[in-house]
Amino acid sequence: LEKYVGFWKHSKPHGHGEHVILFHDGAAIDNPFQTVNQYVGDFAGGLRHGKGIQVYANGAVFEGRWAHNDKSGEGVLSQPDGRILKAQFKNDVLQRTEQPEP
Repeated sequence: LEKYVGFWKHSKPHGHGEHVILFHDGAAIDNPFQTVNQYVGDFAGGLRHGKGIQVYANGAVFEGRWAHNDKSGEGVLSQPDGRILKAQFKNDVLQRTEQPEP
């Protein structure tokens, strides 16, 4: 199940918006959609493009830049175990990480 709330252009998400994907894990009867991926940020032509925050179903969070639906450039990656890393991505591939300065 997917939901998008935000601006549209030519029938595609464009500008600032929120895209949520709910996954059915079958564990709960009262709320079968337990796992969620959520992106809040900029879109262009229906793709994540610009600044945005992606929350993954496993609890990881990426806040940074996107280009044509791929993580691109610098951002902050928060891991489910509590680690926070400065991350560098190119074409959605992690290039390097480092601990942020306090």
